[in-house]
Amino acid sequence: MDRYKIDGLELVQFYNEETKLSKVFTDIENDLKANKQVVCQYIVNGQPILEEDELLYSSWCLDQVDSLEYLTENVDRLVSDVIQGWIDAIPELVTQTEKSAYELKFQRTAKTLMVIGELLDNCNYFVQSMESMYPMLRNSSAAGLGAFTEAEQQTQKALAESLVAFEKKDFVLLADNLEYELISCLELWKKSLENVQQKLKAQSAETNGSSSEQKKQASMDQRKKLIVN
Repeated sequence: MDRYKIDGLELVQFYNEETKLSKVFTDIENDLKANKQVVCQYIVNGQPILEEDELLYSSWCLDQVDSLEYLTENVDRLVSDVIQGWIDAIPELVTQTEKSAYELKFQRTAKTLMVIGELLDNCNYFVQSMESMYPMLRNSSAAGLGAFTEAEQQTQKALAESLVAFEKKDFVLLADNLEYELISCLELWKKSLENVQQKLKAQSAETNGSSSEQKKQASMDQRKKLIVN
């Protein structure tokens, strides 16, 4: 992760005192996008900005800004890290799903139902997490969004059917849904994620083997435009 800092006075000289910080944010992000980078966090006047507070700071004028820093990361690297985390987590979700389906059929207890509720929540969180990654995936070297869409649709259907069965206390149907539908969806996700991960690694190796240092320097020079112009 790289960190850059621009003095508030330099921002005012490049723009003007009445320019909104949102304009600077947009310029930085557009500049980074051309080099397959994204902003991970802004730091204004030494204060790290949470994502939910970014809109508030965006309305500031530059005469309120003493300094602006921002942390950046390569899109491919960021996507790869998130994907690897889910690749590692899916086998555990599969194991939990298999165990829950078995206990529903043969050893059902109040704890089993509580665990299944948490399992369905975790799977739903996983799908939402992947949805939030789609914009970055489109800007990365990754391909395979079509496979992700298929996996997402199948998983949402399996989760919806499982939730209905859970609410109706139809535990036979719920166990079958977990064992035959949800596990199949998780395995499809894992296969799709592994395919994208392979493409990202191949692209990374190709980039590192060519002119990565020159590209980094070009990106650095471009970002310094705000300061030197």
